Amino acid sequence: MKSQDRKIQIINVALSIIGESGLQGLTTSKIASRSQITEAAIYRHFINKEDIILQVIATIGKRLTSTLVSIKSEAIDATAKLLKILMTHLDHIQKNQGVPRIVYTSEVHLDENMRFKLFSITELYIQIITEILNEGIASGVFKKGLDSGAVARLFLSIIQFTAFRYSLSGFNKNTITEGMTLWDSFLKSIL
Repeated sequence: MKSQDRKIQIINVALSIIGESGLQGLTTSKIASRSQITEAAIYRHFINKEDIILQVIATIGKRLTSTLVSIKSEAIDATAKLLKILMTHLDHIQKNQGVPRIVYTSEVHLDENMRFKLFSITELYIQIITEILNEGIASGVFKKGLDSGAVARLFLSIIQFTAFRYSLSGFNKNTITEGMTLWDSFLKSIL
């Protein structure tokens, strides 16, 4: 397997393990076993466990940003863009239990590097949503005078709250169903 492919495999396995048992359950021996490689092979790609976690966070961010940028560039109105982003993000969370586990864990919030990485991803997310909202305001789809930065944070809070409830429910809630109840009220407030 190519080096980059192996690295992606390790990251995906790590995210899966985090989804099952949180960061405290993530060990290089578990990653090695599930990846069918040796622990030494892991260290050819990563410095240590913290590096693996940082790369998991970075990968989540890259996937998220790629999706946001792609949807932002589509030739659909701002409402459709926001809805598509919401649905895509909630579906991703539903399929990847490790995402809410890593986002809401104290280990990430207490580690300066991890916290900064997650904060940077969040800031970029808010920036892209703000741009879509500004596009919608300029085209007359959304109310004039909206504070697009504040509304972007409200949009993100739909996803965060839904992910939080999903995690607290033992991953038994449907993120799409849960998020859509919030979307309806959110949309009414900006149209």
